[in-house]
Amino acid sequence: MKIGNVQLKNDLILAPMANYTDAGMRYLASVYGAGLTVTEMVSAKGLCFNNPNTAALLETRERGNCPVAVQLFGADPEYIKKAVEHPFLKDFDIEDTKQRLDKLSYGTRKKVLIAFGLACHCKLMLLDEPTNGLDIPSKSQFRKVMLKAMTDESCIIISTHQVRDLHNLIDSVLILDNTNVLLNASNEEICDKIYFGTADKINSEEKLLFSEDSLEGLRIVKENTRKQECSIDIELLFNAVFANKTRFRELFGSNNEKKGQNNGKQLFERRHQPHCRNGTAFCDG
Repeated sequence: MKIGNVQLKNDLILAPMANYTDAGMRYLASVYGAGLTVTEMVSAKGLCFNNPNTAALLETRERGNCPVAVQLFGADPEYIKKAVEHPFLKDFDIEDTKQRLDKLSYGTRKKVLIAFGLACHCKLMLLDEPTNGLDIPSKSQFRKVMLKAMTDESCIIISTHQVRDLHNLIDSVLILDNTNVLLNASNEEICDKIYFGTADKINSEEKLLFSEDSLEGLRIVKENTRKQECSIDIELLFNAVFANKTRFRELFGSNNEKKGQNNGKQLFERRHQPHCRNGTAFCDG
């Protein structure tokens, strides 16, 4: 069966049922071979007003090649239109919402997928190199959209080599060396122990960790023994960490271990605790 430009793997469709076809039920249906699942009734007006309970109905956990259809309802056609043309798309200046995804440019496709992911209001979102393929204006749009989408109830993890593109979005830094954690600290914790700045020359009495030449002079990273205020420079930090692995372990070692243990415990609890909503339960892992 084919619906529009979506080819289903079979004709088995999970019928939409309010209070039944939640994320857990749709997950099970996809595991047992459904070709298409359909959400519960989702209020178009609730989506337009960013209601978190409405957004939660869009949570997807389908497995395999199983598409999901969203069942929108509403009495006002204007809200239906706004719900389909989500504001995140407008933030990215994507006007032609009727265009096929595979006909768009690589950068525009990427913006559509990011907008879709953010519109689902996931509690945990993983982004791998999200700014690759985006031009300079689009990178600025991306930062604005991400800041707009961030809430206290969500966690967004970004893996990237383009740290300058995302500098104002990052509030904590995790640096890995294969499987070893070299640094796991918030920006505030880093600037409390490490100073980033420029200098005309290197003072032998200062505990210098890294330096490099620039047009403004020497860009330096040193231990913040004087507790000077500064702004974090992630590229300099990265170079300093790999140039002084032992010293950074000494400065942040107990902090890294404590955070690693807490993160591991939280991950174990999340993966082994059933998630329930509307009477349906499922376990990850």
